[in-house]
Amino acid sequence: WLTWSQTSAKWSPSDARQWDTFHTTNTGPQAVFAAAQRAGWVNPASRAARVPDEPADAPGAETGPALTPFSEDHLALRFVAEHGHAFRWSPGLGWMADQGTNWAKDDRLSSMAMARRTCRAAAAEAQALPLRRKIASAGSVAAALRLAQSDPRIVLPPEAWDADPLAINTPAGIVDLRTGRLRRRNPLDYVTQATTIAPDFNAQAPTFQRFLLEVFDGETEMVHFMQRALGYCL
Repeated sequence: WLTWSQTSAKWSPSDARQWDTFHTTNTGPQAVFAAAQRAGWVNPASRAARVPDEPADAPGAETGPALTPFSEDHLALRFVAEHGHAFRWSPGLGWMADQGTNWAKDDRLSSMAMARRTCRAAAAEAQALPLRRKIASAGSVAAALRLAQSDPRIVLPPEAWDADPLAINTPAGIVDLRTGRLRRRNPLDYVTQATTIAPDFNAQAPTFQRFLLEVFDGETEMVHFMQRALGYCL
């Protein structure tokens, strides 16, 4: 301790003599931390103190008094911070879950499962057994999930889903029908539909090509037009 203290610009040799007057007891750092937590102190480095970082002027940013650790409101914020990237809530649709290739209604209650996980983790950080039981209870899980429905980071209006009619979602990514180019899917595209197969731009269809050339008497421009028109019909 003294060696470390000497690195400070405020170090004074008299400090060493003062420290020598102290005598150790059976109280260690762990006991001090435990006593402080029982008195209501929350370690700022713990998951219990974690809340989403939001600019003060951001829509829905938390203002006013500090949140109460382990409250239902705090659990809702933890749920959004930990799992909000995978879920959205829309009026009339309810919870929507990101399936990896597209969004879909959360019929398997994945949001509830993740809310339970959040509450279990929070309960493990509480000291008192009655508080741990309350945090992990069905009522707290349901309340946290219900409060999360109003979080502006995950609330999405129904019209935001499948908003681009000229984007077709495939297992390989999204094809822009304006350009015919394939790009990587972004969850923020908010697409709920997906084809079952990916496009192969090098695929050949000699029989179909021959049929079109015969029908349109070799007019390649008309053949290309019909191919595009049939593509839009899909």
